[in-house]
Amino acid sequence: RILKEVDKIDIVNVVGIEDYLKGVLPCEVNRLWPFETLKAQAIASRSYAVYESLRRQKKRYDVTADTFSQVYKGKTRENWRTTQAVLKTEGMVLEYGGSVFPGYFHSSCGGHTADVEKVWSKEMDPLQGKKCGYCKVSPYFRWRIRLSTKTILEKLIEKGYQIKRIDNIKLSERDESGRVEYVSIRAWNKWFEIDTNDFRNAIGKRLLKSSNFNIKKYPFFYVFSGYGWGHGVGMCQWGAFGMGLRWKKTGTILEYYYPGTKISNLK
Repeated sequence: RILKEVDKIDIVNVVGIEDYLKGVLPCEVNRLWPFETLKAQAIASRSYAVYESLRRQKKRYDVTADTFSQVYKGKTRENWRTTQAVLKTEGMVLEYGGSVFPGYFHSSCGGHTADVEKVWSKEMDPLQGKKCGYCKVSPYFRWRIRLSTKTILEKLIEKGYQIKRIDNIKLSERDESGRVEYVSIRAWNKWFEIDTNDFRNAIGKRLLKSSNFNIKKYPFFYVFSGYGWGHGVGMCQWGAFGMGLRWKKTGTILEYYYPGTKISNLK
């Protein structure tokens, strides 16, 4: 039948975990990165996928193919070097407290990973955040963007915020990682507080790359300057790259970003 605009089609790709990872790694890291870094990514990605599949046993699918889970583009994106990293770590996952541990990761932490409790209100000891001195080579370690007041207002209204105008924007106190907890917007004589993650979602995460940023006001626009890209929880991929350049082994990389976990076999 002819589909109406409101109709949706869900296509679920049923694939084994190892073949799935062969289509994930080339999309998440550069195939030319140090091999120990590629293996660390393979173990983290496998741990995340298995954790999600256990958590979502009653759902129609385990993970999505985009950044809401981890990017997967199938067999056409496979590369021999990343495939070797998957094969060399076959069945290896992170374990904590007798269970598979979610290998959360992000592009660049900007110098300090985030506490998972501050981001997703979860309590996980290995993900309390820590300093990272390895990701300064990242092109996203520092970033800067200018946005007009009109653009910011339009994006907030589009997301449903009842704000008629923007007279000023201020930032809240920061956590130990330097990330802002909420953003305050003044309209007339009233202040509106918006969770930083919600603010980033409204403006666009490709524009506001992280919640570790500063803001400076000008007559008709604001300049945002910050550090890192992503939610900041778990393994910093550019940090893992930096550690790989220093000849750090896979286990050392994973222990650094997931302290207290150990590498175990799924079997």
